[in-house]
Amino acid sequence: MNARLSQHLTLLGLCSMIFYGFMLGTGKLSIEVMPHFVISAVIFLTSARMMKKRVRTQEELDKEEEKRKKRAEVDWDWFSTLLNWTMALVVVGALAIFLMKPLGVSFMEALQNTVPHAHYVETTVP
Repeated sequence: MNARLSQHLTLLGLCSMIFYGFMLGTGKLSIEVMPHFVISAVIFLTSARMMKKRVRTQEELDKEEEKRKKRAEVDWDWFSTLLNWTMALVVVGALAIFLMKPLGVSFMEALQNTVPHAHYVETTVP
């Protein structure tokens, strides 16, 4: 829409310049009024160029936005589910270790006593 409008403004500026030149050539307008008309034509032409430039930059921004959207979006549902299950397993594991440890024994003594005895391995493994 803006690109088309800038083309229309460019055409309007050129037509106004031609019209003012024709009016000056035929003697209908004096030189004293000409600067006002030329300034309006220049405003039309410059506004058209500014609109074209804005459309180009907007298109570039839109393309960059599309590229960012095409990148893989983060699946937050999957990540939150993974985090919930991981934390649940950590908490359940910590509770299991805490509950399975005898009351009068420290964690270090419990770890030292978890090594299987030699006679247990000799009797159970054929």
